[in-house]
Amino acid sequence: MQLKEINNTIFESIKHVNEEGCEYWLARELQQVLEYKKWEKFLNNF
Repeated sequence: MQLKEINNTIFESIKHVNEEGCEYWLARELQQVLEYKKWEKFLNNF
């Protein structure tokens, strides 16, 4: 399996879909996938 396919599979596995069919991901789940050790790395990074 190629890296792109692996990434797609990982992100698809944690994807959520709301009632309108819009896709979204939860930051806490992305934290694990992206291997962030601390939640604070998600804060104020804009």
